[in-house]
Amino acid sequence: MKLAVTKELVWSAVFAGVGLAFTYRAAFGVDRNILHSMLFNLGCGLSGFAIAIQPHALFERVERKGLSLQLPKAKGIASVRNVASLFFLGCACVAWLGSA
Repeated sequence: MKLAVTKELVWSAVFAGVGLAFTYRAAFGVDRNILHSMLFNLGCGLSGFAIAIQPHALFERVERKGLSLQLPKAKGIASVRNVASLFFLGCACVAWLGSA
């Protein structure tokens, strides 16, 4: 039986590793006590996991229609992770601006 390693599988593993690294840094890193840094790392980690769940979205063709771009949309748990990622990144910006 031949094992097919596709570019989607490789990129999924890469982004899962990036997500794991950011999530580990948010939980156990030296800067975990700095709120905006921890929220930023958590947001990046969730974003990496969202891309890892649907790596084929990276390779979908983007069609240009008029002035708007039809971007690929995440479905299911990937969209939930995208929303959570944006929420944590937004909280990180607010916490960073509040600490300055």
